[in-house]
Amino acid sequence: MRAYHDFYAVAPTDRDLRTLTVELLAADGRHGLQLIARDRLGEAVGFVMLLFIRSTTTAALAAVMNDLRTGPAARGVGVAEALIDRCASESVQHGAAKLTWITRPDNHPAQAVYDQRATRDPWITYRIDLRNSTPTWR
Repeated sequence: MRAYHDFYAVAPTDRDLRTLTVELLAADGRHGLQLIARDRLGEAVGFVMLLFIRSTTTAALAAVMNDLRTGPAARGVGVAEALIDRCASESVQHGAAKLTWITRPDNHPAQAVYDQRATRDPWITYRIDLRNSTPTWR
């Protein structure tokens, strides 16, 4: 996980990451899942967070794949594809009508994988960093 955060130049604390993971596990999959890919020796070589939300555009449950990351040795050998496929399968099992995710525009290696598995979405993503910004909605 730390390598993923380094890649995106973000720095959540280890404590916050553990809290997030424990909360997700405690919810028994109702809000989402954390999936870990392991090699033949049992070492973690990739992970992904799968979150479930309500979508008004589909009037149904939707799944959002967040934070997909594979280690350097696991790239190009089907690990990312397996994680995406597992997310799709879990999404169907949970009754989701769609699975979406985003990546940085300059993350071309990931896009090459994603383009084989999904259709690019026309939506543009925006965000407000609520922890580190002055609210403008007051």
